[in-house]
Amino acid sequence: MRPVAALFFDLDRTLLDDSQYPESVVNTCKVISDRYLHLNFIDLQQAHRAMWLDYGAPSIDKWIAGSLSGHSLYREMWRRTLAICNIDDDATIDCATQAHLGFSRDSYQLFDDVRSSISALQKLNIPFALITNGAVDTQNEKIRAVEIEQWFDVISISGSTGGAKPNVSAFLPALTKLGVSGKNVWHIGDNLVTDVAGANAANITSVWINRNGAVQTADDPAPDIEVHSLTDLVHLLESEKERGAW
Repeated sequence: MRPVAALFFDLDRTLLDDSQYPESVVNTCKVISDRYLHLNFIDLQQAHRAMWLDYGAPSIDKWIAGSLSGHSLYREMWRRTLAICNIDDDATIDCATQAHLGFSRDSYQLFDDVRSSISALQKLNIPFALITNGAVDTQNEKIRAVEIEQWFDVISISGSTGGAKPNVSAFLPALTKLGVSGKNVWHIGDNLVTDVAGANAANITSVWINRNGAVQTADDPAPDIEVHSLTDLVHLLESEKERGAW
């Protein structure tokens, strides 16, 4: 094993556990239906699902590229959701938007193994970078909410840099700033299509964190290394260092 010169981390579903995010939509629908009694809770949920298929999902590429902010995306999603329910006043749209932003913020949490693993990895005395796809306001809000900004020497957000994984350009700001390159740079991420394929394209070591035991298909990008938790990663690096591999 080559000496590891830097560790790059994905954010969403690698460090950040977003499993509670769907509840933010449910809670927003509850707030709006409680405040505006003429709106039915179930109808609001159904309208939101229809809006997501028609507008939300197709807008994600703009959100990743930075041409659509998180706040603008949320507001337009609720404008369209409420329009399905024949509501078009700004006060209700703003109320739904702010409620959803707040519930989203409250839902952000790190996986249980993250803080202890990062603490252990910091003892290796190598730089860390965060490479994440998304709008600047949304991703910065997540980073602040879970208080991890200080862990990273470089934070690269696609909405700011214009480079989104799996494009090689997503990794270039961190590689350039840290003065590293090649397979002694490891990128850890949960997504085979964005993280693994992107790292492979950038000619850095791709580490797939497969927390849920997903099964690869023949068509999936192949990671250099697979782990099932950050704890596994710590054990791998510590054992390699102990035996003098780097």
